[in-house]
Amino acid sequence: MKRNSIKFSLMAGASLLAAPGLAQEADVSSAEAQATAEGEPTNSLNEIIVTGRVGNTAQTQFEATVSVSTFDASDIAEVAPLTVADLFAQVPGVWAESSGGQAAANVFIRGIPAPGQFLFSKIQVDGLPVFEEHGIGFLTPDGLYRNDLTTERLEAVRGGSSSVFASNAPGGIFNYITKRGTDTPEGGVKFEWGDFGHYRVDANYAGPLGEDTTFSIGGFYRVADGVRDPGFRGDEGGQIRANLTQQFDRGELTVSASHIDDSNLFLLAIPLDLDEDGDLTDLTGIDANFGTLVSDDIRDTTLLFPTGPQEFDLSDGINNVATTIGLEFEYDLGGGFTVTNRSRYVDGETQFNSAIAFGAEDANTFLAGQLGAAQAAFGADVAAVTASFLDGTPFGLPDANGVGGNNGNGLIGTSGFFPVNSDYDNFINDLQLSNSFDTGIGIHNITAGFYSSFYSIEQFQTFAGYVHEIANSPRQIELTAVDADGNAVGTLSQNGFTNFSTGFFQNYSGDGEVFAWYLSDEWEVNDDLRIDGGIRYETQTLEGAVEIPGTFDLSAQNTLLPTGSLPTTADDAVVGGTGQFESFRETYDEFAWTIAGNYVWTDYLSTFARVSDGFRTPTLDDLASAGADNTGNVLVGSVFQVEGGFKVNLPRFQAFITGFYSEVDDQPFTEPVNDMNGDVIDATIIQSSETIGIEIETEIGPFYGFSINAKGTFQDPEFAGLTVSGGGLTVDDSAITGNRIPRIPSRIISVRPRFEFAGDDIGLGGSDGSIFLSIYNVGDRFSDIGNTILLPGYTTLGAGARLGFVSGFELSVVADNLTNTIGLTEGNPRTDLFAPIGGDVTTATFGRPIVGRNFRVSVGYSF
Repeated sequence: MKRNSIKFSLMAGASLLAAPGLAQEADVSSAEAQATAEGEPTNSLNEIIVTGRVGNTAQTQFEATVSVSTFDASDIAEVAPLTVADLFAQVPGVWAESSGGQAAANVFIRGIPAPGQFLFSKIQVDGLPVFEEHGIGFLTPDGLYRNDLTTERLEAVRGGSSSVFASNAPGGIFNYITKRGTDTPEGGVKFEWGDFGHYRVDANYAGPLGEDTTFSIGGFYRVADGVRDPGFRGDEGGQIRANLTQQFDRGELTVSASHIDDSNLFLLAIPLDLDEDGDLTDLTGIDANFGTLVSDDIRDTTLLFPTGPQEFDLSDGINNVATTIGLEFEYDLGGGFTVTNRSRYVDGETQFNSAIAFGAEDANTFLAGQLGAAQAAFGADVAAVTASFLDGTPFGLPDANGVGGNNGNGLIGTSGFFPVNSDYDNFINDLQLSNSFDTGIGIHNITAGFYSSFYSIEQFQTFAGYVHEIANSPRQIELTAVDADGNAVGTLSQNGFTNFSTGFFQNYSGDGEVFAWYLSDEWEVNDDLRIDGGIRYETQTLEGAVEIPGTFDLSAQNTLLPTGSLPTTADDAVVGGTGQFESFRETYDEFAWTIAGNYVWTDYLSTFARVSDGFRTPTLDDLASAGADNTGNVLVGSVFQVEGGFKVNLPRFQAFITGFYSEVDDQPFTEPVNDMNGDVIDATIIQSSETIGIEIETEIGPFYGFSINAKGTFQDPEFAGLTVSGGGLTVDDSAITGNRIPRIPSRIISVRPRFEFAGDDIGLGGSDGSIFLSIYNVGDRFSDIGNTILLPGYTTLGAGARLGFVSGFELSVVADNLTNTIGLTEGNPRTDLFAPIGGDVTTATFGRPIVGRNFRVSVGYSF
């Protein structure tokens, strides 16, 4: 369902009557200039922040009442993130999994349990989300924005005020602030090469167009095979962004536009082995650092549905194609009143084609397990099931002791081809009215806001099972039923597919409406004490229709089966749409609040504390999965948080230390898992949790060119309860209460030593440079709710160097995972999550590991 043009026109008209908030942007530049003029130390605690707060007065991190980390363009360049999650991983309190590739990352904040993606946080660009709902499965918000030279900086707020200033984001906000036009021309270009078939170019140019008119334009384009090479080009695409700003006597207007068309390989679990010390190592036949079960053999796939055949291309991977148009206006009304307004419209489509691995089994055992199904389908005369590749070459079976066989491992793998198509649009408007006034007991900066968002989505997803060898970019396998004389009588697969569509099928369309009223007061009691408070009242309406699935025998209409071919069971029970739809509609009225204070004890020490209560409403996914009869049983989750800490701001030592506590009650989500029969279903899971922890962010130096940036998160995320419905799954709540939340580590440490030097020191007069190391340590985690499948902790080592020349040229080298560490970010959540509770702890040997050692070299020029 696409939102009709009348509603869009009304909202666009409202935005023109109001205005987007660039007042904060103007305050950033003026306040930073003042700080520099006064000779204050230049570090992140002195940076002006605009995320997680509203109002038209400047506020530094040192003065702020929120936990916030900032990354300017030079910080981002040093981290050199391949994905947005690589940058988010540098934020204390955040566990970001980027092992799946350059999109569809999983981000967990302060131990809040989630199935993945950005369910409790928002990715924003210039203060508005890239898309309203971050919890819709396989619509990847991190795929709608890419780091490039158009990025000015990133501000990352955890917890606290994000419950009030963003919808469904009690975990936090990641706000990208983009470059705007400048009064004098400036820009840059960068070329990058990587040793994994990676080629990329970035560019940005900004300058004046006339009196009081400036513009900025830029973007990137990239192609890459991928560190895990599937046999085809894994990543290809880019984005372009532009904006135009017109200054007025009492305000300014900015019009912006962007377009992204980017395809990214999606990586999932592979089988591994254990060495004699019990540590993870390669499984014979597949490399843990560079191998993938994503295969060129299954790249061009045709699936059979009741409506006919449909073609898919696995090389599309996660293909995000979206166009965004924005309008921002700020105006000084006089009398201390400032009106600001941000508007954004996005229209896009995401094709999510992936190959999801489920497991690997000894070939003899696997084939023996297929005999019963073969006899049921083709008669009792079936004596065995054989395996061969699609070209007819026999599969090499292991010996009687399970040794040897195909690729030296003799394993047969089971996977699913998983295509998801999401077609969506979204119009967002955020209107604010601010005023600052002195009551005699300090200055109040009060802002009242009205936020509205209208979005529509059509989503189709299915799941087709197939079998294959275990190897890098593996070949598919055909399963053939034979009689006692070895004569083929039928097949349990067709072109490797055992079923063209299993029980995991969904086709729905839906609309969402969000209206929120919020009020904030930043009260500067005196020069030392600041008290902030905010409230948000939000109403959401979600409605749509989901197609009722049915099971079809397509044997008579299997046009993909050549005439004269053996009969197959792959087309016997295909799940597809019946053409009948059932409607759903729910309305939620929710309230969030926060209150905080910051006290500056000295010029170098301040403390803060905050309490907040937020919520997370169900998604259209949740309601579509529940069906019309059960949507009222899908609960609204609540997130209560307390945090506090202190900030030290000395010339060569800065520290930001925060203790936090979060309590999550009755949070629902849907997750594809195996049911009691081993079939893939959409299970509805409702969970509660408690987490206590501490975040540390420090910068020491420079001393004689040496400095160290260190960050750490230490937390204890525990279950406080869990229920599950669907597929006959049951969980004893008391058996898992107190267990660790799956996938989330209790320890995350990042240390980045750096040495900066002048070119004169190495015989390159007029230049400068730096070298650095990157050490990243993660503690043990679990893959299941019973805490029996261990994901071992690991440490990675990276390094880099930069050399800048006075002419504006710069050379950079970055290396990741130099030691080829094998580290699992997740096990196999489809099969692991509900593993038997109470068993012995074993190390996961089927999981998604981080990528292996890789290098990138870039040459840039700026002016």
